[in-house]
Amino acid sequence: MPDRAGEDLQEIAHMPLLDLPFTEGYLYQIRSTVAAHASQAQLSTALIDELVLIASELVINTVRHGGGVGQLSMWADRGHVYLQVADSGPGMPNPGAAGREQPAPGEEHGRGLWVVRTLSAQLTITSGQEGTTVLAALPIRTRL
Repeated sequence: MPDRAGEDLQEIAHMPLLDLPFTEGYLYQIRSTVAAHASQAQLSTALIDELVLIASELVINTVRHGGGVGQLSMWADRGHVYLQVADSGPGMPNPGAAGREQPAPGEEHGRGLWVVRTLSAQLTITSGQEGTTVLAALPIRTRL
């Protein structure tokens, strides 16, 4: 990755931060890698925590429901940081409705996408027989 120290992330047209394939045993590595790359980009501690939580939830969903293998990408672009997880699993029914309503307290499933949607400024879920791609966008907040 080119050294972008000192550049204003609000103005960067496209800055790749991370592109990482994963499988079931990589959750700890995903969390630490997302945190390290976001920290290197001088993102705020609160934003790093949100990105780690979003990555965790999306990777867990891929492992449980999307075939167990996926690709996580993270980049900055014009004032936002994007985190995307893609898999080649069987897809999901009605992806546009996923995570829109808070699950009931006793509900066993459905919290992950609700948390991701709640933390994201924008969430796009594309799903079909070829797999599912979830793209979360969050406004960039950098360290002072």
